[in-house]
Amino acid sequence: MPTLTPKPDPSRCPKCRERVTPFAAGCAICGADLDPTRWDVGPSLTQRAGSLVSALRWWQR
Repeated sequence: MPTLTPKPDPSRCPKCRERVTPFAAGCAICGADLDPTRWDVGPSLTQRAGSLVSALRWWQR
């Protein structure tokens, strides 16, 4: 049976687990550097589907 690993919470410091804002470059409590792309989840399923549909429409011209 596969084990599920939870995704890290981007609103918490990975080192001390204190809350951080999306704009923070580092943790105010422990000073850990925060990954600036931690909130980037990529395009949503709706955006990807819309992109595919528009690409197919362009191709049919």
